[in-house]
Amino acid sequence: MKAFSRPAWIALIAFVLVFVSLFLALGSFKRFFARRELSTQARMMLRGFREAYESARIDLAKLPSVDELKCRDGISDLLARRNFDDLYVRWFGVARGGEVICRGGRVGISLSDSQAHHIDDVWSLLSVRGPGGANNLVIVQQRGDTLYLALLEPLLFDFLHSVNCGDCASFRFIVKADPLVEMTSNDTRNPSVISHTVEGERLGTHMKFTLNATQQYVDGFWIPGRLLSGAIAAIIAAAIAFALYGYLMRRTSLAFLIEQGLKHGEFVPYYQPIIDSRDGSVLGAEALVHWSTKGRFIPPGQFIPYCEENHLIEPITDQLVDKIMVDLQRLGWKDTNCFVSVNVDAEQITDSPFCENLIRSLAKNNIPSKNLSVEITERHQFSDLEQGRIALERLVKAGIEIKLDDAGTGFGGFSYVQELPIGTLKIDKMFVDTLQRDGGDPKREVLFAIIEFAKAAKLKVIAEGVETQEQVTLLRDAGVYAIQGYIYARPMPIEEFIQWMQAR
Repeated sequence: MKAFSRPAWIALIAFVLVFVSLFLALGSFKRFFARRELSTQARMMLRGFREAYESARIDLAKLPSVDELKCRDGISDLLARRNFDDLYVRWFGVARGGEVICRGGRVGISLSDSQAHHIDDVWSLLSVRGPGGANNLVIVQQRGDTLYLALLEPLLFDFLHSVNCGDCASFRFIVKADPLVEMTSNDTRNPSVISHTVEGERLGTHMKFTLNATQQYVDGFWIPGRLLSGAIAAIIAAAIAFALYGYLMRRTSLAFLIEQGLKHGEFVPYYQPIIDSRDGSVLGAEALVHWSTKGRFIPPGQFIPYCEENHLIEPITDQLVDKIMVDLQRLGWKDTNCFVSVNVDAEQITDSPFCENLIRSLAKNNIPSKNLSVEITERHQFSDLEQGRIALERLVKAGIEIKLDDAGTGFGGFSYVQELPIGTLKIDKMFVDTLQRDGGDPKREVLFAIIEFAKAAKLKVIAEGVETQEQVTLLRDAGVYAIQGYIYARPMPIEEFIQWMQAR
């Protein structure tokens, strides 16, 4: 398994810390769930009573006269059937003179213990003591001296058995009548901590239902409350962690580090001498960009390809050229033909004001153009060869020599030599490495072909990556005298380069 990066570890730690902190700070949302459930139960109960009230009134209005009920011994088969037809009515009956004279079953109620609550001239409610001694409501329709009765199912009391505990919720139910109908459950043993009230109207009768619950009821929602706390904490922690990870990745990304390196001038030229192998004299040097950030050296191979692909090489080259101008003054080559070569990307030649800025900078610093040369590489192709030719001819006209780096290794081939104002070919180390007396590498023939081509085209030649005296000798025998490589010196900062030349 691939190890986590440092930003990933920091983001993970941040996620854990934020999650734990928020989880503890948020606590449980059990009260939220308890209120929501209490609200749902209250609405359900009020809706149930309203539907029962409306259904009972409709059924009562449809009942025929007493004579048509055909009561025998106080029992009516029609009323009995009605008991089964209406889910909300437990019992139907008819009363006169305060006595029930006909009913739909042997279940009976006593009107003597009831209290009347008038709604209008036709309808009223009775608070009665129902079967089992429970308080209940009877809807009454008055037809002259006859009362038609419907005993509602005790829905309110059934509710107490549906909550998570039988004695942690209580209710208060009020129906607008004269006097008000008020029904309450038995008080709970513990005080209520939350409540919810709903109101509604059905057939001109206003109803209000209040449901109360104790802490025990609230505690019953601890698990969903904690789950919600965890979900909220996780979402916020994840958002913060992802934002932090993105920020850290950007802070540690190569692009950001390069931007900071440019800002702090961390890209500096290192000079590798180019030596005439015949007498050991210094012909010049190639300026190679080196990056030192926070005391850590980053090899060119780790950032140059990235910079070239992401259009970051241009500001690096500009910064390098500014420092080369200062170093050329320190080298004191003004009256010599020694040069410093700077590598320039093909895209920078054609798509930026690099050429004009370079010419202007040489004039501003009073540096002869012969002391600076530009190396272009075959590894990156000119998108517009004609435009590249025009830009390079402008440099040559100003006295700046153009060198072709890595000759024979890339896109241009010898078409670059034909189309562009090239003055020097630089032979890549890949070909120089073939120079072993006992070697049979076919690229050696390519090396000698390049050398012969340069002679025929009257181009100067520099061999790069030379590491052994044997290679120096073989190159000299082939007519190549300008040598660059570890055989003479590694790339050096300007101070060491100056000391190195003084020591020679």
